[in-house]
Amino acid sequence: MRIFFHIFCFLCLSGAVFASTVTVSMAQNKNAPAIAVEMTRVIEDQIMNDYFASGEIISNAEIVENCTSFDNPMFGVNEASNGMSDFLLAVFLEYGPDEKKITDSEAVYAELKKVNWRVVDVRSPEVLGSGSFQVSNSRVQEQNPYECARIIAGLISKEGLKIQNEVKGGDK
Repeated sequence: MRIFFHIFCFLCLSGAVFASTVTVSMAQNKNAPAIAVEMTRVIEDQIMNDYFASGEIISNAEIVENCTSFDNPMFGVNEASNGMSDFLLAVFLEYGPDEKKITDSEAVYAELKKVNWRVVDVRSPEVLGSGSFQVSNSRVQEQNPYECARIIAGLISKEGLKIQNEVKGGDK
């Protein structure tokens, strides 16, 4: 019985040795409608779930509303450093200025227009990779904007994890 306990402890500790610590820092544009924060939380939550499922140790910073400082490459780095993270995933979401109504419903959402993201090595703090894409006003976004937000989050997670894994692979 004791040998199984030691094996279990070894496996848990060896998994922790290879995991990275990551802080997710979300921001949104100044003229976003109030409902945009809910959309941003959905994206943040999905990103955190994706990173956790990949074995990363993940935390988040407070969502920055009315953000004007995302273009600064140091955006979010201090918070990630204070949290002793290895990496920062900074995400900027640009929403249209008006609330939209979900088709066949009274529920409202914020129309996501553009996404910018970057992965930063917190220790250096060097930008390891970044991306940007336009979000088209599609039928999916009109009928189920929260599902659309989760899909967008999955794209960000996939690219962010790919960059981190390339860096970790280079350190071996």
